[in-house]
Amino acid sequence: MPKSKPPRSRYRPLRHVNKVTDRAMTIYDKLEEVTEKLHRQIAPFLDQIPARERTLMLTLLADNRAQIAGGRADIFQPSATPVLDEILRQDAERQRAAAKR
Repeated sequence: MPKSKPPRSRYRPLRHVNKVTDRAMTIYDKLEEVTEKLHRQIAPFLDQIPARERTLMLTLLADNRAQIAGGRADIFQPSATPVLDEILRQDAERQRAAAKR
């Protein structure tokens, strides 16, 4: 009898870029631009700002950048629930087909 083949590992590609993903990336890009602009605007005045407030502002800017980077990474991370995603996709297709009738 032939030996059975081992199961193939399923390749899970990165999420497909659609309108929602594209809009989210646009929002993250704009947030990054605003953060950079704010940093450039306050840079000449950093020596006039009290140390405690300066530290707080720079920490806030760094936290904003970290959250923006984390949001971008979440968008392109493979789905943790591929079965649920497929069920939701099929349901949305059924609803679109029913609406066309």
